[in-house]
Amino acid sequence: MWRALGLILTCCVLTACASNEQLAQQQAAAEQASQAQHEARCASFGYRPNTPDYSRCLETLYMQERQDAAAQQAQRAAALDNFGTRLQKAGKALEDIDRPHTTCNFAGDTMTCY
Repeated sequence: MWRALGLILTCCVLTACASNEQLAQQQAAAEQASQAQHEARCASFGYRPNTPDYSRCLETLYMQERQDAAAQQAQRAAALDNFGTRLQKAGKALEDIDRPHTTCNFAGDTMTCY
């Protein structure tokens, strides 16, 4: 049980080893890809670049993407909170396992447990 927990924690630590520069590059690439998708989508709707309607279309898609990202982040936070709660309960259960549930008394050569 403890090995599994150790392995999980080790994996979590190792996945967090990306440098800030790598994370910034990944984020910039994702933003560029998202912008290109928005532009293609607005063009597919018939809007022409550099027009007010095209700009509104891009803005609407961007705002929708931000709202979706915020909702996903809230879901991840709730899932992490739930995981933390379950982990605390599991830790408590493990502590209870280690506690003796039987009390024994010695009287001379006799041991009485209850």
